[in-house]
Amino acid sequence: MAFNITDITSALNKTGGVAKQNLFYVQITPPKNLLYASYTGQVPFFCSDAVLPGLVYSTTPVKLGGYGVHENRPTDINFNEVTLTFMVDNDAKVIDYFHKWSTLIHNFSVDTTGVQRGSSLKYGEFAYPETYESPSIDIYFLNPSADQIIKYSLDRAFPMQIGSVPVGWEMNDTIARLPVTFAYKTWDSEGIPATEMDSLEAERAMNAYYASQRFNYGGAFAFGLNLLQNGRKSPLALISGVNAFATSLR
Repeated sequence: MAFNITDITSALNKTGGVAKQNLFYVQITPPKNLLYASYTGQVPFFCSDAVLPGLVYSTTPVKLGGYGVHENRPTDINFNEVTLTFMVDNDAKVIDYFHKWSTLIHNFSVDTTGVQRGSSLKYGEFAYPETYESPSIDIYFLNPSADQIIKYSLDRAFPMQIGSVPVGWEMNDTIARLPVTFAYKTWDSEGIPATEMDSLEAERAMNAYYASQRFNYGGAFAFGLNLLQNGRKSPLALISGVNAFATSLR
């Protein structure tokens, strides 16, 4: 088949163009012990960077006839860790939030007056997963109209790495950022429902069609309004006439 550039533009227009990486937001359902923290609802708004999760299949070479050329067969699946980067607020509540989350996982401090204050864990002790796992971390990917195009849900996630925050006197115009890497059991995704997708495609097709027409609908409306205001046409006769004129141009 001969290459045709219009096939590419048609495919792009049918799907609304290409997605932008800056259109997303994150929702975090915290563990129950963090559920009522005063800033639980605000922390996700400081998320400046995220990663949509992927997966990797581990394979084993299999020789179907016992000899000769082999083919790879999947035997295991691994999910990539997801890193979310948060801007640090002037009250450092974002840092404090994830420090508190870390204390639900493990008691790493012999000083019970600091971050581990009030912890029920003994020094060096790890908690049970249901204590520190998030029921769900949701990452929403949006189109330019701010409509959801896909949602990723990380199941039973917890921060496996709370990154360091560099500081320096020369960083006068730099925003402090905290990278947090999450491990999780599995992920699920939810795209646009079929009925909504059909509606979007129909709307795009109609907009493209009207854009290709020479008929000036705005001018016709203004002209028709003028006729109505001067009593020259009834509303029904006007609508019928405009429709007939538009049909003749197609």
